[in-house]
Amino acid sequence: MGTEVIVFSDERKKIEDRWDYHGLLFVRKSVFPRFVEALRADRKAQGYFHELKFGHLDKKGKGETYRLSQRWVDRFVHDLHTSEFGLSFSVTGVDTQKLDYALFGDDETSQGKYATIYNRFFRATLKGSTKFLFPDDLVIIDRIFHDHEGNLEKNGYFDWHAIHQLGKDPRNLKFGCRVVDFVDSDHAAELTSPEASECIQFVDVLLGAITHCIHATNTRNIGQKQLALSILPAVEDALKSPYRNGKNNHFRRLSISHFPRNQSTDFGDDIAPGEYYRLNCDNFRNMVFGQGGLF
Repeated sequence: MGTEVIVFSDERKKIEDRWDYHGLLFVRKSVFPRFVEALRADRKAQGYFHELKFGHLDKKGKGETYRLSQRWVDRFVHDLHTSEFGLSFSVTGVDTQKLDYALFGDDETSQGKYATIYNRFFRATLKGSTKFLFPDDLVIIDRIFHDHEGNLEKNGYFDWHAIHQLGKDPRNLKFGCRVVDFVDSDHAAELTSPEASECIQFVDVLLGAITHCIHATNTRNIGQKQLALSILPAVEDALKSPYRNGKNNHFRRLSISHFPRNQSTDFGDDIAPGEYYRLNCDNFRNMVFGQGGLF
């Protein structure tokens, strides 16, 4: 029969002026309505009904935006332990300073290069993530939703190319869709699929908290620090022990990797395992538990 999933994708760009991160949330189609209901119940409980973004969290760690974000991070951590929804989350950090841009086509514009590079990594990450997170299942991707991104939408390839290429080998991965659906991350502005917008916001918050654990870029935002602290144990387990489970039950549920280990050469859908590596959370730990402390 296979496992039917819906995929939600978002990105964070130019962290430390070099890292681009891609986040993929896999939600089983059978639990998707119930998962969205839970996210909306969290909204109602916290009294916040606007778009939620990690970058806009209250600096003092207070208010509705922080409380809702904290609830969503806690919900994901709780799901790792209970499998209430069986969520899976994949994070890939790309070191753009190690990329040989000559390998990604002739387009010399930043827009053209960005879209071409993103398309290639999106395809490789989608294939690798499904293979790692669902190793014994035929995965059927029913829909893919991505936050509006002008460069990608104008590219002419991104919305269909990954699905077309990966769909050529249906042994482990099939698609119930032909294109990636772009949605407004603001659920109030998204008229067609507002429930997908809620999930894109969920990805934004999770991806922000996880990357903050690794890079600790905003040292003055207490809300972001506290959110990162909530998921830090699971993040460290995923980075230190990616191929065996730990007390946070991260194995095949939370995957975090970085690429490339060395100056990049050309690659296709399959990136050699040796090209992936993993950073650590030492900078964040030093920031929180060092001389500066949390507050």
